[in-house]
Amino acid sequence: MGSLGDDFWDDEDVGQGFASAEGSRGASIERSGRPVGHRFDAPLRVCELDERLRASPPWAARGVELSRSHLVFRSRRMVYEGRLVVVVIDLIDDHPTVVCGRVVSCEYDEDGMHRIDVDFVEMPRGVSLAKMAGRSHRA
Repeated sequence: MGSLGDDFWDDEDVGQGFASAEGSRGASIERSGRPVGHRFDAPLRVCELDERLRASPPWAARGVELSRSHLVFRSRRMVYEGRLVVVVIDLIDDHPTVVCGRVVSCEYDEDGMHRIDVDFVEMPRGVSLAKMAGRSHRA
């Protein structure tokens, strides 16, 4: 069994590949080549769409990060990668905004919460948003 020489530690760049927790202007951690959005703290309502484009009952979530191409939110409920979700963004001074996205990643965050990264996609035809039209569920 060979011993580790002093040059063993020189070959490894300790700390490389990790971005700071807070980038410029409140941006979040960059993960594996994903674009970094801007901090976005807003209550959300989320529905998962099944294969027949039927929406599940909505659940409350909280926005974390937003960009032109994706949304990251925290939720107690996990969602499998590749699934479609409909997200209602409840802003205080405006009408709710409805967006659709495909889950790119869902990772356990902390305290029973999951961090869900969603790429925006066009809303599929035939999606009924009747379940989403109810009262706002604040996160």
